[in-house]
Amino acid sequence: MGDFHHDLKVALFHLEVHPSKDLVALGTIEGKIWLGMVGDKAVTAITEKDGGITCHAGASTRSMCFDTKGGTLYSVGADRAVSIVDVENLSNTGCKKEAHRYPLNVCAMYEDHMLLTGDDEGYLSAWDVRSGFKKPMWSQEEHGDFVSDIKCVAERKTILVTSG
Repeated sequence: MGDFHHDLKVALFHLEVHPSKDLVALGTIEGKIWLGMVGDKAVTAITEKDGGITCHAGASTRSMCFDTKGGTLYSVGADRAVSIVDVENLSNTGCKKEAHRYPLNVCAMYEDHMLLTGDDEGYLSAWDVRSGFKKPMWSQEEHGDFVSDIKCVAERKTILVTSG
């Protein structure tokens, strides 16, 4: 396999691959998201040239996940917010500020309507994305340290969470 590169002049923090298209989302340390088409050896940016989509201004975009159909991209950041990006229109369509008391590290989709988020202090929350993020369906502190990753296996009704 050859080198894989992008021509963005930004520091990347996270990447997420679209579930059905040759599309990748790149989260930056500056809190922006770039969407790009994946070619043989490069990613070609399709978001605006002068700055990507601002989702977490002044804070890093730490994690992202697409919904199961790929039409919506959710992101979380050090600003404690969950941002929502419309993939077709390449725009930030919403933001739940102060989703957690501590900076967010990771997010993952469970089936079609549940977004899981984990933070710096070990808290895990589940959100029904249809409800407008008014409040989490449930929250718990299972870990004594930061939540580092979340993997969902819906067909087994299983959520795996790792912590530092």
